[in-house]
Amino acid sequence: MNNSKKGSIYAQSWSKLKQNKSAMLGLFVIGFCIFISILGGNVRPDDSPHAYNNIESLPRLKTGTTVRLLKVRKNKNVVIANFWEKLFFGGQEPIYDLIPIQSYRLNNQSIEVKLYNPDVETSEYISFPLADVYYPIDKVKTNNLYTNGYIDLQGNKQIINLNELQEKIESEKIVTKT
Repeated sequence: MNNSKKGSIYAQSWSKLKQNKSAMLGLFVIGFCIFISILGGNVRPDDSPHAYNNIESLPRLKTGTTVRLLKVRKNKNVVIANFWEKLFFGGQEPIYDLIPIQSYRLNNQSIEVKLYNPDVETSEYISFPLADVYYPIDKVKTNNLYTNGYIDLQGNKQIINLNELQEKIESEKIVTKT
């Protein structure tokens, strides 16, 4: 048998596919979806495992609502996941607990926040020591050292400047999310 077209059946199929613009667009869309599904935790905006940052009151809000959040540092050593760990195990454990707030006030050695709850109007303030918001501390050993320092997770005493810490918390730990 003499075949007038040259090349393998795959080459012939590929050339036909390249000529069909809608088929090429479909191939591109499928390839893009596969690419995104493989990258998973490395490309999604919320890279926590299962894409759940555990803020109960926010999913019920209307789209476009702006909420202030206080980022409170977890008091444990959080291992930073590399690219492959995010790829295979679903993301990075968050370093901070996010607490939705309506307002806040800074005291000498603490920050008092009024929790945000769209269902209930509350006037109750909850207090967090400044060092506890910014640093991972050992709460058992630190106890009442918040005025001039704290004990880190390795057991070392750290000295802090409260004025600098207040400025850092206002600029770095109070964020607005839409």
